[in-house]
Amino acid sequence: MWKAHHYQIDFMSPQGGIAPINVGSIKTFEKDPICIEFLANKEAEEGYTNCRTLAQVNLADYVAVFFPGGQGPMFDLAFNQEIGAKVGQYYENGGVVAAVCHGPAGLVPVKLSSGECILKGKKVTSFTNKEEDAVGYSSAMPFMLESKLKELGGEFSAVEPWQPHVV
Repeated sequence: MWKAHHYQIDFMSPQGGIAPINVGSIKTFEKDPICIEFLANKEAEEGYTNCRTLAQVNLADYVAVFFPGGQGPMFDLAFNQEIGAKVGQYYENGGVVAAVCHGPAGLVPVKLSSGECILKGKKVTSFTNKEEDAVGYSSAMPFMLESKLKELGGEFSAVEPWQPHVV
Protein backbone atom coordinates (compact mmCIF):
# COMPACT_ATOMS: atom_id res chain seq x y z
CA MET A 1 0.00 0.00 0.00
CA TRP A 2 2.74 2.47 0.94
CA LYS A 3 4.66 1.84 -2.29
CA ALA A 4 1.51 2.18 -4.39
CA HIS A 5 1.23 5.74 -3.08
CA HIS A 6 4.93 6.44 -3.79
CA TYR A 7 6.10 6.55 -0.18
CA GLN A 8 9.59 5.43 0.71
CA ILE A 9 9.71 3.39 3.90
CA ASP A 10 12.70 3.65 6.21
CA PHE A 11 12.88 1.11 9.00
CA MET A 12 14.17 2.29 12.37
CA SER A 13 14.81 0.54 15.66
CA PRO A 14 16.45 1.54 18.95
CA GLN A 15 19.61 -0.46 18.23
CA GLY A 16 19.59 -0.33 14.42
CA GLY A 17 20.54 -3.39 12.43
CA ILE A 18 18.16 -6.33 12.20
CA ALA A 19 14.58 -5.96 13.42
CA PRO A 20 13.59 -9.54 14.20
CA ILE A 21 10.23 -10.78 12.98
CA ASN A 22 8.22 -12.86 15.44
CA VAL A 23 8.19 -16.44 14.13
CA GLY A 24 4.71 -16.90 15.61
CA SER A 25 3.45 -13.98 13.55
CA ILE A 26 4.91 -15.46 10.38
CA LYS A 27 3.11 -18.74 11.13
CA THR A 28 -0.18 -17.01 11.99
CA PHE A 29 -0.20 -14.96 8.80
CA GLU A 30 1.51 -17.43 6.45
CA LYS A 31 -1.49 -17.50 4.08
CA ASP A 32 -2.17 -13.75 4.15
CA PRO A 33 -1.42 -12.41 0.64
CA ILE A 34 -0.14 -9.05 1.89
CA CYS A 35 2.24 -10.72 4.35
CA ILE A 36 3.42 -13.17 1.69
CA GLU A 37 4.16 -10.27 -0.65
CA PHE A 38 5.98 -8.31 2.08
CA LEU A 39 8.18 -11.23 3.13
CA ALA A 40 9.10 -11.91 -0.51
CA ASN A 41 9.97 -8.25 -1.17
CA LYS A 42 13.77 -7.83 -1.29
CA GLU A 43 13.53 -4.06 -0.74
CA ALA A 44 11.51 -4.61 2.44
CA GLU A 45 13.97 -7.25 3.61
CA GLU A 46 16.84 -4.84 3.04
CA GLY A 47 14.97 -2.32 5.21
CA TYR A 48 14.17 -4.50 8.21
CA THR A 49 17.58 -6.17 8.22
CA ASN A 50 19.40 -2.81 8.10
CA CYS A 51 17.35 -0.58 10.37
CA ARG A 52 18.51 2.94 11.07
CA THR A 53 18.64 4.42 14.55
CA LEU A 54 16.96 7.68 15.52
CA ALA A 55 20.39 9.31 15.64
CA GLN A 56 20.78 8.54 11.92
CA VAL A 57 17.61 10.33 10.81
CA ASN A 58 15.84 13.65 11.08
CA LEU A 59 12.17 12.94 11.79
CA ALA A 60 11.24 16.29 10.22
CA ASP A 61 12.11 14.71 6.86
CA TYR A 62 9.29 12.17 7.24
CA VAL A 63 5.56 12.46 6.55
CA ALA A 64 4.70 9.91 9.25
CA VAL A 65 6.08 7.79 12.05
CA PHE A 66 4.45 4.36 12.31
CA PHE A 67 4.87 1.94 15.22
CA PRO A 68 4.25 -1.64 14.03
CA GLY A 69 2.61 -4.47 15.90
CA GLY A 70 4.05 -7.61 17.35
CA GLN A 71 5.15 -7.90 20.97
CA GLY A 72 8.57 -6.34 20.38
CA PRO A 73 7.53 -2.73 21.07
CA MET A 74 6.40 -3.80 24.54
CA PHE A 75 10.02 -4.55 25.47
CA ASP A 76 12.04 -1.81 23.80
CA LEU A 77 10.02 1.08 22.38
CA ALA A 78 7.84 1.38 25.49
CA PHE A 79 10.88 2.23 27.60
CA ASN A 80 12.93 4.30 25.15
CA GLN A 81 13.12 7.91 26.33
CA GLU A 82 14.98 9.08 23.20
CA ILE A 83 12.11 7.89 21.03
CA GLY A 84 9.69 9.48 23.47
CA ALA A 85 11.36 12.90 23.26
CA LYS A 86 11.92 12.94 19.49
CA VAL A 87 8.48 11.63 18.57
CA GLY A 88 6.87 14.11 20.97
CA GLN A 89 8.67 17.00 19.28
CA TYR A 90 7.86 15.61 15.82
CA TYR A 91 4.15 15.38 16.72
CA GLU A 92 4.04 18.90 18.15
CA ASN A 93 5.56 20.17 14.90
CA GLY A 94 2.65 18.68 12.94
CA GLY A 95 3.99 15.19 12.31
CA VAL A 96 1.64 12.25 11.85
CA VAL A 97 2.09 9.42 14.37
CA ALA A 98 0.26 6.09 14.03
CA ALA A 99 0.43 2.59 15.48
CA VAL A 100 -1.23 -0.82 15.18
CA CYS A 101 -1.63 -3.89 17.43
CA HIS A 102 1.13 -3.71 20.11
CA GLY A 103 2.64 -0.68 18.33
CA PRO A 104 0.96 1.84 20.68
CA ALA A 105 3.52 0.67 23.26
CA GLY A 106 5.86 2.99 21.34
CA LEU A 107 3.65 5.90 22.42
CA VAL A 108 4.04 5.14 26.14
CA PRO A 109 7.26 7.20 26.58
CA VAL A 110 6.15 10.01 24.24
CA LYS A 111 5.87 13.25 26.19
CA LEU A 112 4.78 16.61 24.86
CA SER A 113 6.45 19.90 25.82
CA SER A 114 3.75 20.29 28.49
CA GLY A 115 5.09 17.14 30.13
CA GLU A 116 1.89 15.24 29.38
CA CYS A 117 1.82 11.94 27.54
CA ILE A 118 0.85 12.16 23.87
CA LEU A 119 -2.00 9.75 24.65
CA LYS A 120 -3.82 11.99 27.12
CA GLY A 121 -7.31 12.71 25.82
CA LYS A 122 -6.69 10.91 22.51
CA LYS A 123 -8.80 8.09 21.12
CA VAL A 124 -6.66 4.97 21.08
CA THR A 125 -6.92 1.24 20.54
CA SER A 126 -4.46 -1.64 20.59
CA PHE A 127 -4.10 -5.33 21.20
CA THR A 128 -6.51 -5.70 24.12
CA ASN A 129 -6.14 -7.29 27.53
CA LYS A 130 -8.65 -9.98 26.46
CA GLU A 131 -6.57 -10.77 23.37
CA GLU A 132 -3.35 -10.93 25.41
CA ASP A 133 -5.05 -13.32 27.84
CA ALA A 134 -6.40 -15.41 24.96
CA VAL A 135 -2.96 -15.96 23.43
CA GLY A 136 -1.49 -16.76 26.84
CA TYR A 137 1.16 -14.02 26.90
CA SER A 138 -0.19 -11.77 29.67
CA SER A 139 2.32 -12.98 32.24
CA ALA A 140 5.22 -12.53 29.78
CA MET A 141 4.43 -8.88 29.06
CA PRO A 142 6.04 -6.10 31.12
CA PHE A 143 2.57 -4.52 31.40
CA MET A 144 -0.88 -4.92 29.90
CA LEU A 145 -1.01 -2.51 26.98
CA GLU A 146 -4.72 -1.67 27.12
CA SER A 147 -4.42 -0.91 30.84
CA LYS A 148 -1.30 1.23 30.34
CA LEU A 149 -2.90 3.28 27.55
CA LYS A 150 -5.89 3.99 29.82
CA GLU A 151 -3.58 4.81 32.76
CA LEU A 152 -1.79 7.39 30.59
CA GLY A 153 -5.06 9.13 29.75
CA GLY A 154 -5.90 7.51 26.45
CA GLU A 155 -9.59 7.16 25.62
CA PHE A 156 -9.44 3.43 24.89
CA SER A 157 -11.87 1.86 22.45
CA ALA A 158 -12.21 -1.83 21.63
CA VAL A 159 -14.50 -4.31 19.94
CA GLU A 160 -14.78 -8.07 20.38
CA PRO A 161 -11.39 -9.84 20.27
CA TRP A 162 -9.82 -10.45 16.87
CA GLN A 163 -12.11 -8.02 15.05
CA PRO A 164 -10.73 -5.11 13.02
CA HIS A 165 -11.00 -1.78 14.81
CA VAL A 166 -9.58 1.61 13.86
CA VAL A 167 -9.85 4.90 15.76
